[in-house]
Parts: sequence; C-alpha cells; structure tokens
Amino acid sequence: MSENLPSNEKYQPVGFVEGLLNSINFFKHQTNKVINRWLEVLPTIEKYGLKITSFAMSYSINPSLEVELIGKSADFPIERIREILDENKSSASIVSVFQAVRTTKNLYEKTKSTPQEDLIIEIKVRFSPEIKVFLGVPLIE
Repeated sequence: MSENLPSNEKYQPVGFVEGLLNSINFFKHQTNKVINRWLEVLPTIEKYGLKITSFAMSYSINPSLEVELIGKSADFPIERIREILDENKSSASIVSVFQAVRTTKNLYEKTKSTPQEDLIIEIKVRFSPEIKVFLGVPLIE
C-alpha cells in the first residue's frame, strides 16, 4: 500500500515556499513596471486640462497607485476626446482613460439628465488597472 503513496521528495515545503516567494516577487516587479508606465503618462493626461487632486501609493504583496484627476466636463466634448484619442494612439494608458471618459459621457447623455460640471477620474493602477469616471461629485465611496 505504501508504494502507491506519493514520494515526499516531490512535496518539499521549502520548495513550495521558495516558489511562492518567487511568484510574489515576479508579481510585484510586473506591477511596479505598470505603475512606472502610468507615472510617465500622468503629465500628458494633465496637459489636457485635468488636475491631480489626490495621489496615493500602497505597497504590499499587490502594490498599487491611486490617482484622482479633476477637470470640467464642458472642456471634454466628444469631438475633443476623439482628437485626444487620435493624438495618443500609441499610449494604451491614455487611450484607456479617454475611452472611459467618452463612454461615460455617452451613457450619461442617454439619461437626459442635467449636464454635470465636474469630471472626476479615479485611476487605480495595480496588476490589473481600473479607471472610474464620474460626472459630478460622487457621494458613494
């Protein structure tokens, strides 16, 4: 019966822990590369009239960068967003931000609600970045 049991040599805890630590370090390294790319494009995003109002870095197993930008919704009509997208075709980060703005504005227009003055963009950069766009000040956290 004991000949059917797996050998302990294949299941060494030290090997598992080393592999796990290597995976965590690789994950952190990749995430830090993504964060550094975003740090390079934030000045370009600001040049279009958005101001960084909040900036935070979280360092853990899953490091993250959180940035909030605010601008005026009226400064970003759909035609201007198209121009920004055309100017930045080679930057996936900038394209992602302004596609999110365009989509949010298009969806909001369908509600036939009063136009909002503020445009607020929250960017959470981690292994899987997230972009939120608010038209008006969010009351929900």
